[in-house]
Amino acid sequence: MTNIKRRSAAKVGDVIAVTGKLGISSKGLVDIMFGDLNTEAARIHRMAQARVTEGVWLGEQKEVHAMMDISDGIASDIKHIMGQSAVGAEIELSKVANPRLGYGDVVREVEARGGATLANIRDAICSIRRSKLPDTAVLGNAGSFFKNPVVERELAERLLAEYPDMPLYPAGEEGKAKLAAGWLIDRTGWKGKSDGRVGVHTRQALVLINLGGATGAEVMELAYRIVTEVKERFGVELSPEVNVL
Repeated sequence: MTNIKRRSAAKVGDVIAVTGKLGISSKGLVDIMFGDLNTEAARIHRMAQARVTEGVWLGEQKEVHAMMDISDGIASDIKHIMGQSAVGAEIELSKVANPRLGYGDVVREVEARGGATLANIRDAICSIRRSKLPDTAVLGNAGSFFKNPVVERELAERLLAEYPDMPLYPAGEEGKAKLAAGWLIDRTGWKGKSDGRVGVHTRQALVLINLGGATGAEVMELAYRIVTEVKERFGVELSPEVNVL
């Protein structure tokens, strides 16, 4: 018989473990707001399912002292266990810097400054952003509007065969690859194009710009058109990197 695990039974020395993907439901909410109703994240958000199998198994483990569902995010929900169990929580982070400079411009800029110190990396990133992104004081924008999409490796290879110049990056997941959203948008013809009071920046296709007096609805309408055209041409769904309020 499965033992009942309560959020009030955590003990000092317990390790925090999570089943499932953190943030997937939150991403689903953004997808729905953005009009992407058929993504995996959107389906999970609309039809959240309890992890019964994992819960039953964990309930049988005597080493497991406390359990609860995560509905408001790990940072918020862990406070419930802490409060009811009268314990704290500690997250250990590495103190040794291990920068991943896999982006070509970053590598060049950092090397030009003398190597991968934290100060040099910061200065390199700031320099690159200034060269590619418009000044918000001059031209309204929210920086990079879209995330670089992670797709099945099979789809990425089919696209690469058709478009040999397409940038392709490792995704850190088996059987997956990461594409450059800016390249996809550029290839649909949107880079440097405007539509009324909104448009896409001339130097960086990831940046949507307010040309003056545009509303949030106008920006979102442009974003949806770009997402639709990229999906139709490449079979790839873009998702927003910005927080839509």
